[in-house]
Amino acid sequence: MAFEALSAEEQEIVLRCMKATVAHIEDREKHSRLGLEPDELKRIISAWRNIEDTDEHGSGFLAINNCMNEVCHGFRIGACL
Repeated sequence: MAFEALSAEEQEIVLRCMKATVAHIEDREKHSRLGLEPDELKRIISAWRNIEDTDEHGSGFLAINNCMNEVCHGFRIGACL
C-alpha cells in the first residue's frame, strides 16, 4: 500500500516507528539491519508526508517496511507482558 493512501493516524504510526528505530538502533548497525545508511533514514524522516515508497527497492519503501519490522521484531520497547 502506498504511504499516501494511509490514514493520518496510520502515517503517524509509521513516523513513530522510524523515529524509534533511529533512537534504538546504533548507526553502525543501520545499514545491515535496514538496508539504509543513518543519514538516508534521517533524510526520509525529514521528508515526512512526502515519502516516495512505490519502488520496492527504494529507500522510502525500505525505511517504512524495515523500521516497522524492527519495532515489531527487532528490539524491545517497554516491559514484556
